[in-house]
Amino acid sequence: MSLRATTMRKVFAGVTVTSLAGVAIFGGVFAWKTSDYAKGAALVGKNSFEVRYAPNCNLPGPLETPLIDTEGDAVPIPCLTLIGYNGVTTRVGKGVGANNGNFKIQVVGGRVGVRALSDEGRECKPAHFSGQVRLLNPGEIIPPGGEGGAFYAFLNVNRDAPADCQGEIVYYKVVIEAENPQPTAAEAEPVE
Repeated sequence: MSLRATTMRKVFAGVTVTSLAGVAIFGGVFAWKTSDYAKGAALVGKNSFEVRYAPNCNLPGPLETPLIDTEGDAVPIPCLTLIGYNGVTTRVGKGVGANNGNFKIQVVGGRVGVRALSDEGRECKPAHFSGQVRLLNPGEIIPPGGEGGAFYAFLNVNRDAPADCQGEIVYYKVVIEAENPQPTAAEAEPVE
């Protein structure tokens, strides 16, 4: 065998190896490709939260005349809660949340806002009252179809409330806020 024949074999082998390496690196330049597709649709689930509230009825009821909401709707309030005097905070009710949605949720906060008074033509104003919510199980996860997020609602007659606030009916609204908790690592991964 001659030196030239050995060299040609080495050159041929080197070119072949280089070509195969190029095919591997560039993704199979000589491969034929094809594709197909499928169609589908997905529904984005929803959150639905309902507050079930029970006022602390320490005055007799039901009221003879239904209380009228500031938007003009009759409000089904079965009784009144006695609050006061200046500087005193009174528990006015308690409640829970019902998860009527598709995903787990948790109650993260709430507030009590004074909306109106029965006779606002006097010195007494809504600003003479304040409210708050106390969550009984902070961080509790409520599954779809479940109840949870128990809370108490409180009203305070502020220290600077004038004497003509006596006898007023205070209209308030309890707002409870719920949100979806952060997904777990397993929920963040694709589900098979």
